[in-house]
Amino acid sequence: MKDSILNINVSCFAHCKATTPSDVNLLVWLTSNKHRDKVEQIRKLRDEGLQKEIKKTLPAVTPSGRFLYRDTDHLIEHTGFITFDIDADKNPHISDFAKARDQISHIKNVAYCGLSVRGRGCWGLVPIPKSTPKEHKQRFDALAKDFAAFGLILDPACSDVCRLRIYSWDPDAYFNHSAEIYTKAFRHEAPRLPRPPAGDTRDKVEAVISQIKERQIDMTQDYKGEWFGLAAALANEFGEGGRGYFHTLSMFHSGYDVRATDKMFDGVLKRRYEKWSIGTLFALAKNYGITLKPEPAPAIREKTVKTVTAPEPAQTKERAPDIWGVAELEAFFRSKELPHEPVRLDSCTLITDPALFVSTEIAIVRANNGNSRFLPYLDRLQQLKILLS
Repeated sequence: MKDSILNINVSCFAHCKATTPSDVNLLVWLTSNKHRDKVEQIRKLRDEGLQKEIKKTLPAVTPSGRFLYRDTDHLIEHTGFITFDIDADKNPHISDFAKARDQISHIKNVAYCGLSVRGRGCWGLVPIPKSTPKEHKQRFDALAKDFAAFGLILDPACSDVCRLRIYSWDPDAYFNHSAEIYTKAFRHEAPRLPRPPAGDTRDKVEAVISQIKERQIDMTQDYKGEWFGLAAALANEFGEGGRGYFHTLSMFHSGYDVRATDKMFDGVLKRRYEKWSIGTLFALAKNYGITLKPEPAPAIREKTVKTVTAPEPAQTKERAPDIWGVAELEAFFRSKELPHEPVRLDSCTLITDPALFVSTEIAIVRANNGNSRFLPYLDRLQQLKILLS
């Protein structure tokens, strides 16, 4: 069906252990009878272990994305679909999944719903705006909340944009080729917690966090280094009062989870890790181009100044050399009207907000001009410059 919302390409894998994908049309895959006999064989078996073993030999697709390799770093593009899975383990109150499938078909956002491989569950597809992996999870969380209102518990694994869907066959599967796009998103927010007592350190920390929030910078990508170090630093400085700051710093990670963040902070509170101090936060922030603004110089009364002479050349403070030509990059991006829609740099990098991307990356390379550790930031800016040229 040419006009079907399901008439798109997705990545297909020979079996669930395969790593190299090929493209397949989603609608063709959903309506294929090629592996019907094997599915019927699985459903007749009473040995659950044997069912699972045969199931692993069936082909599978990633309905939410096309990939070079099945992980978020190798996502080529989001397909505009999210998968939902309703299984017997999480829904023991459902005894007839064919009936559940038919009831789900009344939801206007459902484009497909059919029985799972073993027949002890049903699964389906909902169209959503094309999303980043983080946005995909936010939309799944909203969808799970809406399904829960109907007494249906979704498998949380479907929040992963890489989620595989193993081939199944259902002659009575439901199709809605013009299903409405589901636009809700549940955006996690850091819990509101008490602030530490007023003080100079608190003011400095909040000044840094304010810049991080404004630029939406994730400083917690390294689990054992950055994330743990920030937790320990805040716990050592503020005790329980640092928990709110830690949540705020953590929430820009694509996998931010309130419970996991609390668990990390609980762990560092139990034991004092003296290696980390609040200076850890400031040093890490500096690596991402964030520094505390210097105090303004005291005003000089005009009447006390009789003459102003230029400093001797030897006393003139030299500027740090612009090794990478950052000034030229800044001038280029100032002269361009940046696109409002997402821009794909390459098969692995999608810029969802070009203006925010440029301001953040420029700040980082300016603060770390010539430091080879930050060359990836420079490379991304140069790639975008080439695209915009």
